[in-house]
Amino acid sequence: MPLPPYDAFKVETLRLHLDGRVHSIEEVRSACIHGLKLTEEDLQERMRSGRSRFACCISWSLADLRAAGLIQNVARGKTVITERGRIFWADTGGKFVRSDFERYPEYLEFKGLRGGRGR
Repeated sequence: MPLPPYDAFKVETLRLHLDGRVHSIEEVRSACIHGLKLTEEDLQERMRSGRSRFACCISWSLADLRAAGLIQNVARGKTVITERGRIFWADTGGKFVRSDFERYPEYLEFKGLRGGRGR
């Protein structure tokens, strides 16, 4: 069975951070595995490049959440939710997709969507 949609990883990652604690990448991985009920087969799925699809989903989820200002790094590999992240979760009820991040100029800049520079 293929991995869940990419946005599901962002939801689980932000959900983990709602406790206000600092979380490691390993904690994010574990939360996504359990929250999304991933199997060992899911974790072994590879992209054409040979990279783990699961690892890429985790990395991009963290990058998108940081770019939108919903979490922030407090040390290498350690993240915490921001006030904006708490408000975003409350506003969306934990049901959101990538396009919901486009309300934040920093996210648009990160994605190259501002000023006609599409990526």
